[in-house]
Amino acid sequence: MRARLRRRDHRFGIPRLAGRHGPAPGARLGVVAGNTGQLSLANKEVAKAFELRDRTSEYERLYITAYYYQNSGQLDKTIEAWELMKQTYPRDEPSRINVAVAYQQIGRNEKSVENCLEAIRLEPASAHAHLQLGALLSRQGKHGASIASLREAIRLAPDGPNLAIAYWALGTSQLLLGRVDQAIDLLQTARAANPRLWVPYLYLAGAYGLKGDLDKAKAALAESIRLKPAIKSLARMQAENRWLTDPRYQALEVKTLNVGLHRAGLPDQ
Repeated sequence: MRARLRRRDHRFGIPRLAGRHGPAPGARLGVVAGNTGQLSLANKEVAKAFELRDRTSEYERLYITAYYYQNSGQLDKTIEAWELMKQTYPRDEPSRINVAVAYQQIGRNEKSVENCLEAIRLEPASAHAHLQLGALLSRQGKHGASIASLREAIRLAPDGPNLAIAYWALGTSQLLLGRVDQAIDLLQTARAANPRLWVPYLYLAGAYGLKGDLDKAKAALAESIRLKPAIKSLARMQAENRWLTDPRYQALEVKTLNVGLHRAGLPDQ
């Protein structure tokens, strides 16, 4: 029996799928695992869903195909797949959120904003759409607008699986604006929401370092490196975030996050 789409979780943009057979549970688990930093599990479950995609409904097949390409870094293919899904389902909100992520990764920020706003128009209660828009605005150096969108995302989904990402993004905006104490409070909340996620620890290290609390900065940096050993220099951090090219963002990052990370002991290379 082919699985049927029951409804979408409008808080997070993840489709809830009915039916006991087919790859739908693996696709859902892969999305949630990726959002919570469990990348090995995400890769495994999304690949399994992709292998079994022809056993599902048309909506599920399109979603799984697009997400598989996105998860494997094939950005041209994932954009093509999400755009096809948008055309096939003109009122679908998750496809717009996900293609916004892909456009942002190739530096097409105007297309990313356009799709986020369209997702919000279709589903104003989508926390995921507000979260993606807020994160994108932060990466463009528009931190006032970013903070408003991120707070709305948290209001809409105060217990959702993306809560750690939302608080991390909100803390990042406050840090880049030089509001160190507010940033620390928010980044601590992000860390508590998902202790396995490395990025709040890294930004906490920067915030503590900027404040001059070097013991806490070094401890947070050590935990970040334990969770994500590849990010052991500013150069590696920038390579990980290669789409953060907006000069407004970079100018603020150099004066805040990077200064704090230097003080915490993170080398340039």
